[in-house]
Amino acid sequence: MPELSQCLTRFSPSLIGEMSDLARQMILDGKPVYDLTSGEPDFDTDPAACLAGHAAIDNGETKYTATDGSAPMKAAIRRKFLREGHPSYADDQLAVGSGAKPLLANILMTLLNPGDEVIIPGPCWASYPGMVKALGADAVIAMCDSATRYRLDAILLKESITPQTRAIILCTPSNPTGTIYCREELLALAEVLREHPQIWIIVDEIYSEILYDGLSHESPAVVAPDMQDRIITINGVSKSHAMTGWRIGYAAGPRPMMDGLRQLMSQVAGSPCSISQAAATAALDGPHKALLERRDAYQRRRDRVLHHLGQIHLLKTTIPEGAFYLYIDCSAALGKRTATGEPIESSADLAMYFLKNHGVGVVPAEAFEASGAFRISFASSLEQLEQACAGIANACGELS
Repeated sequence: MPELSQCLTRFSPSLIGEMSDLARQMILDGKPVYDLTSGEPDFDTDPAACLAGHAAIDNGETKYTATDGSAPMKAAIRRKFLREGHPSYADDQLAVGSGAKPLLANILMTLLNPGDEVIIPGPCWASYPGMVKALGADAVIAMCDSATRYRLDAILLKESITPQTRAIILCTPSNPTGTIYCREELLALAEVLREHPQIWIIVDEIYSEILYDGLSHESPAVVAPDMQDRIITINGVSKSHAMTGWRIGYAAGPRPMMDGLRQLMSQVAGSPCSISQAAATAALDGPHKALLERRDAYQRRRDRVLHHLGQIHLLKTTIPEGAFYLYIDCSAALGKRTATGEPIESSADLAMYFLKNHGVGVVPAEAFEASGAFRISFASSLEQLEQACAGIANACGELS
């Protein structure tokens, strides 16, 4: 058979996907599994969005839209950004894609050349370094720890910049840690980046609507308006509006960059689904009551999980401020053995032990370019979370 592209040798398959697939297969095999691997809301899509999708079908809105999104979709995005303090972006400063993930990939294709470096604060979503490496660029993981609540600070940012640095990717709120950057922290990072005008600033705000304890979202494009000529803000409706299957993401950025993105998308992406855009338009313009209800439900779940896992002496929790993940330090469990004598030498070993021996699916830190921790998603019912926490407690109790 002919050879495959060498780019496939530059990165590994997603460990998140592997753990999710394994948990799913165990469920299909009839085994009891509490799967906390997936970052997918368990809520249904808002009725108003569904009705708008149905109406688009009934009205024959089933053709191609513009490559970078329909005019009504862009208008809704502009209104959403205006509510958050952004400038009034023109249509040619906005782009819609078939999900935030492929849109980010297209943006990186627009910006990067082989040999470029991209700074990514760690622990990080696995697809960031994967996309960068696929393009022949280098992912520079600026590893953060619990001392800074897993936030990149100005000192570490300075140390990570080289003449080859082309971009930085910030995720706030963060996947996997759930931490957010406050205004003062973003200002400190911006002060460093002002000294390096060659660096693009890519901001993933996919969890910006999911915040706890009365905290508010701060966007770099708003905090540092003088740098808007190199800030690209990415968002979508998958997490905030429980629309993962509708596949709509969007971005705002400076006109020259967005022109390049459109040129690329015209060849590799095509237009996003017209029906999904109609639904997403209604979701962004719709009442925010459902958003608040989901946020409150997530906070109740977060607090319940923190209560249970905080009682397990082998685990150390950090309170997430946003998103729906809990990133748990399990370094105290490493070096121990299971009841059958199997060694737990890594967080990947621990995650596999949780799943195969106790039916709880989690994602090990190795999936996030880190070690000694694991991530759980609390985007599941309270009952599921209670059972999963009990399983984790039993699993840890059997280690010696």
